[in-house]
Amino acid sequence: MFYRSFTELCKGQLKQCNDPYYIFGYETFGIILYGFCKWLIQDLKKEGIENILFFSRDGYIMKRAFELVPGHEDFIDDYIHVSRRSLRVPLLWKHDRASVSELQPTAYISMEDLLVSLGLEPDTYAERLEKNGLHLSTVIKDTDIECNDKVACFLQDIWSDVVSNSKKEYESLTTYIDQLNIPSKVAVVDIGWRGTMQYFLGKALDSMGKNVHLRGYYITLSSSMKRGIDIHGYLQNVDGTGKGCNLLRGYVGLIETLFLKPEGSAKKYEIAPDGHAVPVLFDCEYKGKGDALPIEIEAVQKIQEGALQFIRDQIDSVRGTRKEYCFSSETAFANLNHFGNHPTLCDLKMFSHFRFYNGTVTCLAEAKPVWHYLMKPKELKQDFYGCRWRTGFMKNLFKIPLPYYTVLQIMVKLTVRSQE
Repeated sequence: MFYRSFTELCKGQLKQCNDPYYIFGYETFGIILYGFCKWLIQDLKKEGIENILFFSRDGYIMKRAFELVPGHEDFIDDYIHVSRRSLRVPLLWKHDRASVSELQPTAYISMEDLLVSLGLEPDTYAERLEKNGLHLSTVIKDTDIECNDKVACFLQDIWSDVVSNSKKEYESLTTYIDQLNIPSKVAVVDIGWRGTMQYFLGKALDSMGKNVHLRGYYITLSSSMKRGIDIHGYLQNVDGTGKGCNLLRGYVGLIETLFLKPEGSAKKYEIAPDGHAVPVLFDCEYKGKGDALPIEIEAVQKIQEGALQFIRDQIDSVRGTRKEYCFSSETAFANLNHFGNHPTLCDLKMFSHFRFYNGTVTCLAEAKPVWHYLMKPKELKQDFYGCRWRTGFMKNLFKIPLPYYTVLQIMVKLTVRSQE
């Protein structure tokens, strides 16, 4: 590893373990969670905030880490099931069709995913799509939602269904939020990158007449983060440049994988017979054969346990020496940043085949042979932009040692200039 001084301070169970994923978690992920939680506690005390909401699903391992760090006893924390979909759909009935594009999660979206984001079951609307010259697989730009005549006619045709479903989900969401008893000032915690769920939760609270100030804490933030909300990133708290998130640009899928919790994303909320609102979850994307755990889930569980053991050993070391080790967020990320941006072939064998779900299913860094892309160059562009560990993809493709992270930086700069 690139930066070892902290891991050498507290070996703990690492000497007794031969599992590469556990070791990886101990040496790279633990110090990130530990540093984040110390930073979180320090700022919460400064701001006088006592309540914390950890967002599902990435927030689960963050909550487990937080509850190991001394000082967590001074706060009331909770884990809540929320997602962009579960918070956005209940608000749709308060908007007209023209503002739908502002509520969409991505710049490009298929009609199938658009229907899901509107809270509707796509298969039910296949025939109506075809009547308007569209298909479930049709991909549109967010601006087409307002400008494309076919899309506009289709939305007009189904809008009463959207409103009816949205109002129903709004009532259930209101009950779920009432159960949380959210105070007037509360911290929300998630991995990042734009603060979208915080934004929609704030919109929902405002619509319900609840005067709540949300202060968001994230691993890091993108330059495209939501403006006008109280939002803060651990790794280089960006001021609009996106510097923190840019450090992770080459391996964003890898870091998101480390936070994985094996449960489905929150779909909506339903009222149980006792009057309580309960979250309804989508099926978990990762499925194994029979009773076996998927390889990604099994590996991530080992990584997370290694990370939590690092925190335990670090805390025990501090108690034993009575010396607190201070380190920056850049230092906390040094091991993972080196692993992600300068991977070896052995590193790639651990992770490149992992599946990643982002609307479509891709592998983190799987690459076909060079000769294949020479015959089909369009596939190279498709596979490169589709993967979620781009420095790993380039290393997997060419095998030889090259400055892949530098190459990626140059490509990003050229892309930005071409769009100016």
